[in-house]
Amino acid sequence: MTQSESLRRAAQLFANTNDPLSQIRSIILQNGGIWDDKLAERSSELFEIHLFGIRGVGLGARKATEDWLKNVELIDSKQKSFPQEIACAAE
Repeated sequence: MTQSESLRRAAQLFANTNDPLSQIRSIILQNGGIWDDKLAERSSELFEIHLFGIRGVGLGARKATEDWLKNVELIDSKQKSFPQEIACAAE
């Protein structure tokens, strides 16, 4: 599965969840990533997410998740404008 296909699947999962934080945690762990539950709870600590080539940063995991989702939407809107260029760059 390509990176862009994984991203599309993740976006579909997020569209159908009421708890994006738990969803992104699960996806990160399923893909061999690291998730620090204690650090994730601290809203005063910088938290960074790297998933499927997209970064999300914020104070605490919730804000980092929100930033990651915004970046996914930004990339998705660019793919609709320039689908071939973005698909090639993502892989």
